[in-house]
Amino acid sequence: MDHLREQDQSLLSALEALLFASDKGHTLEELVDMVNSYAESTANNTNTESLQLNEVTHSDMKQALDDLGQRLQERQASIEIHCYGNRYQLLTKKDFHPILLHGLKQLAQKKLSLSALETLAIVAYNEPTTKRTIESIRGVQSDYAVHKLLELELLKVIGQAEELGRPNLYAVTQRFLDQFGIESLDKLPKLELEDALSAANTATDTQESEGVEGAEQPQ
Repeated sequence: MDHLREQDQSLLSALEALLFASDKGHTLEELVDMVNSYAESTANNTNTESLQLNEVTHSDMKQALDDLGQRLQERQASIEIHCYGNRYQLLTKKDFHPILLHGLKQLAQKKLSLSALETLAIVAYNEPTTKRTIESIRGVQSDYAVHKLLELELLKVIGQAEELGRPNLYAVTQRFLDQFGIESLDKLPKLELEDALSAANTATDTQESEGVEGAEQPQ
């Protein structure tokens, strides 16, 4: 990458920052618009310490994306550029998924109660599903767990079931997949989530043996 001019290096750094800060990535058109808008707004800026960019074409941006991908590869970064549909994203390399999943699982377990983890696992394996189904599997009311997971945007309502009362149908969200490092539910790491389910079942059995039944209490 030594052949790149200073302006090209600035463009690659700006491009990396834009992709890194985006949850959903950007299209080629969006990247060109953002860079050109910035370049135009700072054209008369005399501050030599601020980022200076020139306007680019779509061809320039496509080349910059290729160069950034090469730069990341050369420095053996843990992230790489992917293009899904027409959106470019910076994603963690598959080699780092095990440690990422391990860390995210520990973080999630610290933030979520066992009842919430159990509810999340049930929905992930049975979606779309109703709260009635969740409660029939868990054996206790799950109002608080479902509410908490909706609040954290780990669950979402995707419709109503064709049954008496038309209860809500729940499914996991993209945030759930992102936080647990799962590309899709087809690649759900069963062992990892079943461990959480088993732990939650153990906690539930302990509560029932102590005579604790009925509705959950906020944790």
